[in-house]
Amino acid sequence: MIATRLEPSPTLKSALDAIARDNYFAEEGRFNKSDILASRLANYVKALGALGLDCEWSRHLLTESVYPIDATQRNLNRIAADPPALDGLVDWAGMTRERSSLNPAILLLTENSD
Repeated sequence: MIATRLEPSPTLKSALDAIARDNYFAEEGRFNKSDILASRLANYVKALGALGLDCEWSRHLLTESVYPIDATQRNLNRIAADPPALDGLVDWAGMTRERSSLNPAILLLTENSD
């Protein structure tokens, strides 16, 4: 993994904290890809949508304490206090420049319940 730390936008920080709080100890600490409830995923997608964000292609990365957001310039501009240019972070050479599961993701990393 290659990562770049982003400072969250002050206007979204409390809403992002609420997402982490609402999902803390999700499914009794078993918030894994194999057992995530459809309702949990739907609630997460709805919470992101309310912030103008999405996880259409990165949702498979959702686990307890890891909340994915599609890495698009639009999402970066919404979530980061000082958004970098996505094209400057990722070498797109040889990749189809469509949103897909192979694209990079923005991950909100939070405390785990264990």
